[in-house]
Amino acid sequence: MAAKNKAGEDCTGREYVIAREFDAPRALVFKAWTDPTQVARWWGPKGFTNPVCDWDAQPGKAIRVTMRAPNGVDYPMGGEFREVVPPTRLIFTSGALDASGKLLFEFLHTVTFAERKGRTTLTIRSRVVMATPGANRYIGGFEAGMGQSLVRLADLLATGGAAVVVERTFDAPVAKVWRALTSARAMKKWFFEIKEFQPKVGFDFAFAAGPEGGKIFHHHCRVTEVVREKRLSYSWRFEGYEGDSLVTIELTASGRKTKLRLNHAGIGTFPRSPEFARENFVAGWTAIIGEGLKEFVERQTPERAMDPPKTVGRIKVLMVCARNRTRSLTAEKIFAGSQVYDVKSRGVAKEARIRLTERDLRWADLIFVMEKNHRDRIAKEHRAALAGKKIVCLFIDDLYEPMEKSLIAILREKLAPHLALPKA
Repeated sequence: MAAKNKAGEDCTGREYVIAREFDAPRALVFKAWTDPTQVARWWGPKGFTNPVCDWDAQPGKAIRVTMRAPNGVDYPMGGEFREVVPPTRLIFTSGALDASGKLLFEFLHTVTFAERKGRTTLTIRSRVVMATPGANRYIGGFEAGMGQSLVRLADLLATGGAAVVVERTFDAPVAKVWRALTSARAMKKWFFEIKEFQPKVGFDFAFAAGPEGGKIFHHHCRVTEVVREKRLSYSWRFEGYEGDSLVTIELTASGRKTKLRLNHAGIGTFPRSPEFARENFVAGWTAIIGEGLKEFVERQTPERAMDPPKTVGRIKVLMVCARNRTRSLTAEKIFAGSQVYDVKSRGVAKEARIRLTERDLRWADLIFVMEKNHRDRIAKEHRAALAGKKIVCLFIDDLYEPMEKSLIAILREKLAPHLALPKA
């Protein structure tokens, strides 16, 4: 705590350090510091309002806030953002303005956010970088005023109510779970129909959803934190309704299994109506994570090893996917130059690079498909050409790029029980 200022003393260089802990995740606290609507609700001593709050948290952007005291007197403030690093650090200047709009004094604030077990430690380092004569009476009240502001911030964060927490352990590696959480194509199969998704801070995505036969709600989200294969956070709000919340998903690898913890904080900021009742979020996330995601990441297990065919010469192997551009083509290239196998790749879709024919099926000794629907389609359209041949499904979804390292790894893993793999 800084000592009290003496009249006429030059306070330039004086530093204040204030630390508080909040029962809220870091991204939610950071948003409360960068969303002007929320800042206006807690900035300033008890009883103050902020009828003007121009607070665009981007480097170089000006800050303009008018704090109004309970007696109606306005106290204008100005400043500028210097550095914004979501969700860990803010650096900005601020100070009171005189009647002509000039600074009476100026603070340089460095605000850091550290999270541990869902709670956030906030540390503010505020240094006086400029002070005019007579500014001491304002600077002397800084620590008490900021302390009252942080009490108001805690009250604001508390209005979010108890967070919804869902924890599950999946029988799947962390890389596979992460891909399911961050690929739009995968999300369509267990989450919602999302047009595009990128695990990048600042990426906006949206989707529409609602109870069967009920009202459709338009969801708007923005990615706020990404730590590959460990942590993903995004804001979550409803179009046309007040309130803003935060979804944080944490992954922990445990051998071949993955522990997932989902925390949806801030749902209490939504309207107090049956549609936004906490139990609805609990039921929704329990079904989405505990059933949809679990089934998606765990169902892709290799089938029983195929008996090697009794044949003379190289064994003919056929790899099949939809478009023959990524999965089956990559599988073919893995065996390029093999002295044991003659490998071809084909696709069942009309737009396939090389489309599957009955001649291909009659040629093959072994047939592998990437998805169950490929096997079903072949059985339906080319039953006669199969002549009792077995088709093995590898259960590899279309989530990868051609020759992607993770695709090669999962292909080798799932083909290993059936084929003698060439050295990597």
